[in-house]
Amino acid sequence: MNHEDSLVISESLANKATYTSVDKVYIPIYEYTLMQEFYNDCKNSYTYFPGVGQQIKDDIICCLIAPKESATANHFDLKNKVQMALKNMSLSNLLSMNLSENSKFSVDKIKTKLENGTVTGIKIHRFKPFGALTMIDQKLEMVLDKLYLKYSEFISETYHDMGSRFHVGYVEKLLKKYYIYIDKSKGMRGEISLANLVYLIELEISKEDGTKIGDKLCNRSIGRFLE
Repeated sequence: MNHEDSLVISESLANKATYTSVDKVYIPIYEYTLMQEFYNDCKNSYTYFPGVGQQIKDDIICCLIAPKESATANHFDLKNKVQMALKNMSLSNLLSMNLSENSKFSVDKIKTKLENGTVTGIKIHRFKPFGALTMIDQKLEMVLDKLYLKYSEFISETYHDMGSRFHVGYVEKLLKKYYIYIDKSKGMRGEISLANLVYLIELEISKEDGTKIGDKLCNRSIGRFLE
C-alpha cells in the first residue's frame, strides 16, 4: 500500500532490512604533529588511532595535541611553538599528563559522524621521502612509517610525478579536487596544505544499522511501482 508517498512494510521485513552508513575521516600529519595515545589499550590498533576491523570509541578517531591559540598560526609558527614548548618538558610527560592542567597545549578530538562504527579501510599517503626530515614525535613517525609500508597508496607518487612536470600549485589543486575529499562537517579543520604534509591518513568508518520508524526505504517512483 502506498499512501501519500509512504510505504507500509511488514514487521518481519523491517527486522530483516539493514543498511550500511559509511564515513571517511582524513588526518593530516606534519613534522611537528603530536598525538595522544588514545587507542593504546586495544590489541589491533595503531596506538594513536584504531586499526582495520576495530570498533571506534563513541565517535572519536584520534586526539591531536596542539599549542593553544594556534588556529590562525601558519605551519612554521606552529612548529616553532611546539619546539619551544618541548624545550622545557619531555614529550612522554606531555602525552601522559592531564592536559587540562597544562596552559600551553590543548587536545583536539578528531571525530566521525558515526558513533561506535567500525574501521573498514585505511589508507596512508606519504608526501615526504624517507630520511628527508625527522618528526618531533619520533615514536609517531615510526608507527606511521610501518603503516605506510603496509598500506602504501599512490597519491604521494602522483604528487611527486606530476610535480616534476607541472607547477606545484596546479598539482595541489588537482589532488585536492580529485583525490582528496575534504568535508569540513565530517571532522576536517580547514584546508590541507599538501606542500607541508608528511602523511595523510584516510580512515573509512562503516556502521550497519536496522530500520526504524521514519526511515526512507524508496523514492516516490519505486513506491508507486511496488503498489
